[in-house]
Amino acid sequence: MNSPLMRMRRPFQGIAIRRSCHRRALDLRGAISAASSGGPSLPQHARLSKLTAPVRQLSRSHQYPMSTQAGHLGQQSQPSSLEKTITPQLLGEVRDFWFSHLASEDAAILPGFNEMKRWFMGGEELDTLCSERFKPVLEAIKSSNATPEAIISDASPSDPGDWLALVLLLDQFPRNCYRGSSASLVFLIFDPLAQAVARKAIDLGIPFSQDTKYYLSRRMWFYLPLMHSEDLALHDQAVAEYERMGRDFKTLMTSSPVNDAAEERCRQALATDKRQLKRFWLRISTLRTSTVKSLFALVAIPIATVRLAGK
Repeated sequence: MNSPLMRMRRPFQGIAIRRSCHRRALDLRGAISAASSGGPSLPQHARLSKLTAPVRQLSRSHQYPMSTQAGHLGQQSQPSSLEKTITPQLLGEVRDFWFSHLASEDAAILPGFNEMKRWFMGGEELDTLCSERFKPVLEAIKSSNATPEAIISDASPSDPGDWLALVLLLDQFPRNCYRGSSASLVFLIFDPLAQAVARKAIDLGIPFSQDTKYYLSRRMWFYLPLMHSEDLALHDQAVAEYERMGRDFKTLMTSSPVNDAAEERCRQALATDKRQLKRFWLRISTLRTSTVKSLFALVAIPIATVRLAGK
């Protein structure tokens, strides 16, 4: 159960399942399996919405909306300040940790399979490194009962890199730090936080900033939290954002040399691996018809491996 294939699936699981919903969970797994094998697309699967209704009801009390009202989160304690926890230095360490294996600017613009493998097939080594450094931070966030708004205020992200680090901290790192019996914390605590922060970043246009828009290794992380929700509307939004990203890349690639030095740098880097970029375009274009399978392919995991993981 701890094989690389199973670990590869976990970043894309976004539905919290309680034991009391076991029977419905089995039906839900069948619905997702149908979508991943070429059946109805996950965002449009009507039965999926019906099946997840009880789960949404169970997890709703654990969600953290973008609001200053925290009464429904529990009356045990007031949200505590995280200013001394989520510091600019910490956000810098998050970025350094997550992107340390990218050896060049080209790899940041269009990472290949070897670069993607560390994120999605990192195994126990990545889990251990992530837990040793960042689990205390996640524990502090969990204990604080902070709303997304409070987390943003305390973290005070000052640039796109800070926003990216905050999304990674809330969305990806919990998946490396909480396994087994504690995995439910990812879905009940951190996913709602990550989704709210990611949506705020999207609303502010952060993914379209100059040092993010044409960098696949950065931009894609703003949309993954939306795929981790059981809310099908958020899935639809994620698909739309990925499709938009594909169009942006294609427009840049098919344009003449541009005057903006940064964009021209990205255009040239994309041109060095047209095969990889073409595969990216194809997977973007099929997100709606086979969401689960296409998302695995989008991050450069071979399609044969996806079929095995979907069993």
